[in-house]
Amino acid sequence: MVEHAKPAPDLFLRAAELVKVEPARCIVLEDTAPGLEAAKAAGMLAIQVRSASTALPPLPHADLVLDSLRDFPVELVG
Repeated sequence: MVEHAKPAPDLFLRAAELVKVEPARCIVLEDTAPGLEAAKAAGMLAIQVRSASTALPPLPHADLVLDSLRDFPVELVG
Protein backbone atom coordinates (compact mmCIF):
# COMPACT_ATOMS: atom_id res chain seq x y z
CA MET A 1 0.00 0.00 0.00
CA VAL A 2 3.05 2.31 0.11
CA GLU A 3 5.80 3.05 -2.36
CA HIS A 4 8.79 3.07 -0.01
CA ALA A 5 9.60 0.83 2.96
CA LYS A 6 11.12 1.96 6.26
CA PRO A 7 13.11 4.08 6.94
CA ALA A 8 10.93 6.16 4.60
CA PRO A 9 7.90 7.56 6.45
CA ASP A 10 5.38 6.31 3.87
CA LEU A 11 3.97 3.46 5.98
CA PHE A 12 3.32 5.61 9.03
CA LEU A 13 1.92 8.50 7.01
CA ARG A 14 -0.47 6.12 5.24
CA ALA A 15 -1.60 4.65 8.56
CA ALA A 16 -2.30 8.13 9.93
CA GLU A 17 -4.24 8.97 6.79
CA LEU A 18 -6.35 5.82 7.07
CA VAL A 19 -7.33 6.51 10.68
CA LYS A 20 -7.73 10.25 9.95
CA VAL A 21 -5.27 11.42 12.60
CA GLU A 22 -2.65 14.11 12.08
CA PRO A 23 0.88 12.62 12.16
CA ALA A 24 1.89 14.96 15.00
CA ARG A 25 -0.78 13.30 17.17
CA CYS A 26 0.51 9.77 16.49
CA ILE A 27 2.68 7.60 18.72
CA VAL A 28 4.80 4.89 17.13
CA LEU A 29 6.10 1.93 19.13
CA GLU A 30 9.13 0.42 17.39
CA ASP A 31 12.06 -1.83 18.15
CA THR A 32 14.39 -1.07 15.22
CA ALA A 33 16.42 1.88 13.98
CA PRO A 34 14.69 2.03 10.56
CA GLY A 35 11.28 2.06 12.23
CA LEU A 36 12.21 4.85 14.62
CA GLU A 37 13.77 6.84 11.79
CA ALA A 38 10.58 6.43 9.73
CA ALA A 39 8.41 7.56 12.64
CA LYS A 40 10.48 10.69 13.19
CA ALA A 41 10.49 11.45 9.44
CA ALA A 42 6.69 11.23 9.55
CA GLY A 43 6.60 13.78 12.38
CA MET A 44 5.40 11.28 14.97
CA LEU A 45 6.45 10.53 18.54
CA ALA A 46 8.87 7.59 18.30
CA ILE A 47 9.09 5.22 21.25
CA GLN A 48 11.64 2.44 21.26
CA VAL A 49 10.48 -0.72 23.00
CA ARG A 50 13.41 -2.94 23.88
CA SER A 51 11.78 -6.35 23.60
CA ALA A 52 13.61 -9.46 24.75
CA SER A 53 14.31 -10.51 21.16
CA THR A 54 15.59 -7.09 20.05
CA ALA A 55 16.97 -5.43 23.16
CA LEU A 56 19.10 -2.95 21.26
CA PRO A 57 20.74 -0.12 23.17
CA PRO A 58 18.81 3.15 23.12
CA LEU A 59 18.68 4.35 19.53
CA PRO A 60 19.25 7.96 18.44
CA HIS A 61 15.86 8.53 16.80
CA ALA A 62 13.90 7.46 19.89
CA ASP A 63 12.03 10.16 21.81
CA LEU A 64 11.59 7.68 24.66
CA VAL A 65 13.03 4.23 25.39
CA LEU A 66 11.04 1.58 27.27
CA ASP A 67 12.25 -1.79 28.48
CA SER A 68 8.67 -3.05 28.58
CA LEU A 69 5.25 -1.95 27.38
CA ARG A 70 4.28 -2.07 31.05
CA ASP A 71 6.37 1.10 31.41
CA PHE A 72 4.33 2.99 28.78
CA PRO A 73 3.32 6.41 30.15
CA VAL A 74 -0.45 6.34 29.54
CA GLU A 75 -0.63 10.10 30.04
CA LEU A 76 0.83 10.42 26.52
CA VAL A 77 -2.51 9.26 25.16
CA GLY A 78 -4.92 12.18 25.25
